[in-house]
Amino acid sequence: MSLLDILFREKGDSLSLSGYSLTGGARCGEKYGFIHHDKRAIEIATVRKIQELAANYTLQITDSGTLFIASAAVVVTLPAASAALKGVWAELFAIVDEDVGFATATVDAMITHNDIAADSSTLATTGEQIGSGLRAICTGTKWLVHPILGAEAVSVTVAT
Repeated sequence: MSLLDILFREKGDSLSLSGYSLTGGARCGEKYGFIHHDKRAIEIATVRKIQELAANYTLQITDSGTLFIASAAVVVTLPAASAALKGVWAELFAIVDEDVGFATATVDAMITHNDIAADSSTLATTGEQIGSGLRAICTGTKWLVHPILGAEAVSVTVAT
C-alpha cells in the first residue's frame, strides 16, 4: 500500500482527504506539488522515488518525479515531447566525476542554457560534475532542462 493509498480514498474521478473532495481522479495522486480546490491549495506529502543509474536509460512516463543518481557516465534519453507527457519531470544528480546528462530522442526538442533548439545538456567538465545535476520538465512540446549546480562555476555542455 502506497502513501497515497493511505492518504486518499478513490471515489470515481475524485479523491477525498479530510473532508475535501478533490477532482482529477487517480491522476491527482500521481502528481507532486499542490492540488487546488475552492481557491485553497492542499500540499500532498510524497516520498520521492530515487533510482541509481550506472548505464544509459530512457525516461518513461512512470519515472515522473524520480531523482536519478548517476554512479557512472550516463545519458538519460528523454522521449519525444507530447501532450501525454506534459508535466512529466525528472532530476539527474552526479555522484561521479564523469559525463552525466539528458538527451532528447528527437532533434531540437530541448530548451536549455542559451539554446532554444538543443539536443542534449551534459555536465561534462572534469572536476565539476560531482554534486551537480540537471532537471528536465516536459511542456508538451519541448523539454526544459536546467542545471542544478553544486558550485557557482560549474560548466554545462549543450549540443545542438
